Amino acid sequence: MESSFESVDIGGLQIPLYPTLPNYCVGSFASLSQHIADLPALAAEWEKIDLLLQDSDYMRFLIDLCQEPRTIVKRYLLDFQEDQRFRSEMSNKLQLLAQMPHSGDLRFHALTLYVAVRCRRPSTVIETGVAQGKSTAAILLALAHNDFGRLISIDLAPNGDSIDGSSTVLHGDEIGWLVPEYLQDRWRLEIGNSADVLPKILGGFSHTERVQVFVHDSLHTEEHAWSELQHAIGSADPAGLLVLVDNIDMGCGRAFHNFLSSRGVTGCAYRDFGGAWV
Repeated sequence: MESSFESVDIGGLQIPLYPTLPNYCVGSFASLSQHIADLPALAAEWEKIDLLLQDSDYMRFLIDLCQEPRTIVKRYLLDFQEDQRFRSEMSNKLQLLAQMPHSGDLRFHALTLYVAVRCRRPSTVIETGVAQGKSTAAILLALAHNDFGRLISIDLAPNGDSIDGSSTVLHGDEIGWLVPEYLQDRWRLEIGNSADVLPKILGGFSHTERVQVFVHDSLHTEEHAWSELQHAIGSADPAGLLVLVDNIDMGCGRAFHNFLSSRGVTGCAYRDFGGAWV
């Protein structure tokens, strides 16, 4: 019989409290979200960093996730905030995104990905699920700031609602349309079902190629996420793989918990986003 877990409402989502993924924002998310919502819309993506730097729960989450001191995490957040070229390239696109259906709620996860990639300094990041490309753009910016590494992304063009209940409307039906062109030289986008494409990509690696960061943000069913995690760990860097999983309130959260439990590993979570070193 499958174990059941207590869940808690965090910002309108019922988040299971997995013992392998202590959630750092229980009780504090609503206040932080309101402060971010009160920011001027055109500047919120950058000004919210000042609020995050003052939020002890989010900063503790980043510090524990990235296994770096607060000074390093703060420096990377400020690097993101102070990059004027990226801000200029993204501002108009983010305004358009905000007007689209299914554009998402107040998001922290793109920033989390940016800081995690800066800290891990990977040669290879694999991401399943791209959609608009906000997280993809953040990963690519981190690689550019590191002046090192590449991103391989896998996605299917959306065709209505997914079987996990999620839905995405793209601008001009273009996957990753948010990604600035100047960042795309480190990006390889593969179209297809990650269940088929991921093992082919990993099977094509040379004996020296390994994955340092793996991001699951595709079909959020338990079976699909478990399969992705098993493929990823088979090509993990011996020095450690940083696994990041979005939407842990869905079936992928149980898969991630079971994956960590089977390896005796504990990670951490912030609302519906979890991560761990394995």
